[in-house]
Amino acid sequence: MHKAIVVFEVEGGSDKSFDGHRKDTMPIVNAIKDKGWHSEVVYFRPEWSDDLFTTSPRTSTRTSPA
Repeated sequence: MHKAIVVFEVEGGSDKSFDGHRKDTMPIVNAIKDKGWHSEVVYFRPEWSDDLFTTSPRTSTRTSPA
């Protein structure tokens, strides 16, 4: 069984740091890796949502509290 989690992140926005990620994105990715899973960030655009939800077997979300 492959153990991998993709963290989707919307491109752009005022909540991103100089590296293009939200401040909690890389700690989440690194925590997943620390548990022995593969993880990476994939940039997402809202117009791709229909394709994402029809091709991903499981989806979980996190949203900005702002």
